[in-house]
Amino acid sequence: MRPAGWILLLSLWLSNAAATSALVKEPEPLLLQALSALQQGDLDQAVRLSRQLHETYPSYRLGQLLYLQLNAALAGEMQVLQQLQQRHAATYRQLLEEARLRWQHAQKAVLPEQWVRHWVLEPADEPWWIVVDLPGSRLYLFRNENGVLKKEKDVFVSIGQRGFGKQREGDRRTPVGVYHIESWLPDQKLPPLYGVGALTLNYPNAWDRFLGRTGSGIWLHGTPPGIYVRPPQSSRGCVVLNNNAMAALLETYQLPMGTPVLLLDRRQPDKPVSVDAVLTELGARVSQVLVRYPGEEKLLWRGWREGRNWHVQYWQADGEGGWQLAPQAAPELKVAQQ
Repeated sequence: MRPAGWILLLSLWLSNAAATSALVKEPEPLLLQALSALQQGDLDQAVRLSRQLHETYPSYRLGQLLYLQLNAALAGEMQVLQQLQQRHAATYRQLLEEARLRWQHAQKAVLPEQWVRHWVLEPADEPWWIVVDLPGSRLYLFRNENGVLKKEKDVFVSIGQRGFGKQREGDRRTPVGVYHIESWLPDQKLPPLYGVGALTLNYPNAWDRFLGRTGSGIWLHGTPPGIYVRPPQSSRGCVVLNNNAMAALLETYQLPMGTPVLLLDRRQPDKPVSVDAVLTELGARVSQVLVRYPGEEKLLWRGWREGRNWHVQYWQADGEGGWQLAPQAAPELKVAQQ
């Protein structure tokens, strides 16, 4: 193909949304195999896998980019690729960042079960937990097996355009904190932007309000028709899943209202906390949930249910080895909705 042909083909692809397709399984394993083949210098295997990715997942833009880049390279059109990168620099950066995050996730040696226990000190009898690693653009679904959280599923997600650490309305950041699912909104009640549906969160919670944080409408939701996945930082503050993964949360797992959702700014807390000491200090009770609060070094989130209602307290380290109710000491009461 002549250079002008490559520019036209790739420019059209980058400028328009990917073709509409039915819900698909995750293409990530195939992408990682292709990237691994490239890293090992096996170009033939990388081309074969990228072709398979291209044909199997026609709406996956990163897969399409990999396939087109390899073919352009084989055709000796590297100059064309450089010109294209200049024309669509923002899109290239977004896709390369997605590739980096997916590859980085695949290389992590520490199992999710090992690091989540540093945050969820006592899961009580909550059957499901959603934990989002915001810097890694990764959502984890854990199931509770006799007090031990086991990973059920993990998936790449998009977060706010300006990252995380939401402070005010319109800052386009995703909050950091402990929340829970308040309601389910089916796709019939939503604009196409939200895909197959949305799970709403109780941002701002009592701690957010105490700190003067503002904003609303922080959801977990799907992607518009024809878009398999959004770039890593592209939402107005929501956590965005591909529609296949979102449908699984809504239909396969049927997460109950009130399911806890942790939005983490990092995987590992600074210092360990003794669960037994904390429970003794706070006064253990049946079905008590205890979580280290993300983004706060010396804050605990304590919750318990009465039916479908959450009662929440926030506890701070007192500087003498103990714990005391945070200044806004009144428990938070949220009613989960259908």
